[in-house]
Amino acid sequence: MFLETEKKRINNPSIKQIFKAIETMKGSFAFLETENGDYIQAGGGINDEYTVEVRTYSDEVNFTHLKAESKQSESNDEHIIMIAGSSVKVLEKQILDNKTVKELFQEFYEGEYHYEKVNWSDMTSMFLDE
Repeated sequence: MFLETEKKRINNPSIKQIFKAIETMKGSFAFLETENGDYIQAGGGINDEYTVEVRTYSDEVNFTHLKAESKQSESNDEHIIMIAGSSVKVLEKQILDNKTVKELFQEFYEGEYHYEKVNWSDMTSMFLDE
């Protein structure tokens, strides 16, 4: 497993290192990947606003790509989150706070892929060749 941020890459990170990466994000990203290519990524951090996506592989080629949505919001209004110098449009319901992001990363780190704390929107088709 490795953790990558805008500034560094850490092989076999501790949960403490992962949390620090998330807590210090200010318009950047954190990316945690397993040996088989599954990953969770978060972007943002300014004003405690983050967006999170997860990709899991069922084999070497096929995957599911999901975007987290807050259970406290159903708003489809657009919002801008800064990630690595780019303005990224997300829906308001796709904005998560620091606490939720850390919980999702911890579950992923521990091998848990069910994430009951949020709703998930399937984005897989965006990444497939038509």
